[in-house]
Amino acid sequence: MRKSYEMDMTRGPLLRSILIFTLPLLLSGVLQLLFNATDIVVVGQFAGANAMASVGSTTSLFNLLINAFIGISVGANVLVARYCGEKNYDGVQQTVQTSLLTGLVGGVILVVLGIVLARPMLTLMKTPDEVIEGAVLYMRVYFIGMPATMIYNFGAAALKNAKIRWSITDGSGKAIAKGSLKSQTVGTDGVFPVGEFSAPLGKVRGPQKLTVHLNVGEKTSNSWDIWVYPRNAQLMQSDTEVLYTTEFGEQAKQYLAAGKKVVLTPAPNKVKGRKSTFHNHFWNPIMFAWAPMTIGCLIHAEQPVFADFPTSYHTDWQWWDILENAKVIEMQQTPRQLRPFIQVIDSFDNNEKLGIGFEARVGGGKLLVLAVDTKKKMDQRPATRQLLESIDRYVRSDRFAPEVTLDESFITSFMR
Repeated sequence: MRKSYEMDMTRGPLLRSILIFTLPLLLSGVLQLLFNATDIVVVGQFAGANAMASVGSTTSLFNLLINAFIGISVGANVLVARYCGEKNYDGVQQTVQTSLLTGLVGGVILVVLGIVLARPMLTLMKTPDEVIEGAVLYMRVYFIGMPATMIYNFGAAALKNAKIRWSITDGSGKAIAKGSLKSQTVGTDGVFPVGEFSAPLGKVRGPQKLTVHLNVGEKTSNSWDIWVYPRNAQLMQSDTEVLYTTEFGEQAKQYLAAGKKVVLTPAPNKVKGRKSTFHNHFWNPIMFAWAPMTIGCLIHAEQPVFADFPTSYHTDWQWWDILENAKVIEMQQTPRQLRPFIQVIDSFDNNEKLGIGFEARVGGGKLLVLAVDTKKKMDQRPATRQLLESIDRYVRSDRFAPEVTLDESFITSFMR
């Protein structure tokens, strides 16, 4: 059973509920006050006595200014709680909006006070001359972050008793399923489970990218793309016209010599080349002592080989399994006109031509190469299966017409 973090303060002993609710609030207030104390400890350890005195001389001033606004934010929470109890959600929304605006304005006011009036206020407090310069600098830096701190304090109640709605839309934005979850309090400073939902996808026809939307309240939302594929019962079935093979042996050469079609899917450990990796971000290789690496993929999504595999020009999460079970072929020696349909982007200090999938005319026939493992746990790899389905439909059609010719020696050069 999923553990619940909700608390009903309208039932059971009131004192116990108040204590359980109040203690975290007290601790959060103490932690905010400890920011300055922590700075004093760190500065005292590493920057010397004058620096520690500079930080310490601002403590009482910080507490005076910040606690005044924290007190106002507590009043906003009380109003939100009252309106929630009355089920007056319009009042909740208005209070939250006013609180956020107040927090933003209050933060700006504190920035001005901290930057413009830092020295006069510290002078009025009789701060010693030998530490006032450091104290002014510390105070100005500290108060620059006040707008964010104020919005946090005033917006802490923004998602109380929030209505949670979900929907699933197709590529055109049409909703194919929707519903709601139980209204509940959702925190603003972490990751919180809000429930589970499911939806039948039997009416979805063909491979598609869908989007899952989640709305919490009126102004908080998020979305995630998912990919759904039909079950492909039979894949990579060779016949007299098309040969599927993992080795570039005599049978493959005979098919090509006869003007037929070959789909070569060598296992990654049988390919000379670089390690393939799924990238969802960019790391500058100059910053790290890494071996030759890749930094992403350019997917030529406009090519008919992807007609039954929804994709953009860049990799997204449906490519994770494919790329983690692939090998990058170094294609620097191929003709310039040959562009891999899965083109791997090299780091800019090397900038070599790389690919995982390409097509060419070889020995009078038509060859498509996909350096992806097509044997390991295929029943658990729907995206790879759908890519193979799209390739199969492509090579069996008239659209499979490679324009660039390669010599057999290049194919054998990257095979182990």
